[in-house]
Amino acid sequence: QRHGSVSGLLWEGPPGSARVELFTKHGCSLCETVKGTLSRLRAQVPHTLVQVDITDPDKVDIWDEYRFEIPVIHINGSYVSSSDDISESDPDDLLEILRQHASDETAVLSERS
Repeated sequence: QRHGSVSGLLWEGPPGSARVELFTKHGCSLCETVKGTLSRLRAQVPHTLVQVDITDPDKVDIWDEYRFEIPVIHINGSYVSSSDDISESDPDDLLEILRQHASDETAVLSERS
């Protein structure tokens, strides 16, 4: 049975914050765990979170690539981790990844000024 898409913006961080894309699908319990962790980390490292449902009809290529790896995280358009990296990780691992990419984005914004 096909469920509705879970794609969409979950929250928006302040201007210049990292854009996190969580590749997921309905019923992915590990994805929900990662989403909860990202939510708790928002105060420490503000970021935008967008869910991308790999079962959406326009995501066939992504389904082929990620169906056995979700949750997959991209930050600022770059792949950073998958279930292989996340399943054994703790929140500190995601916090470090976010901090690294948030500082990269801040550096890019500073260079543009």
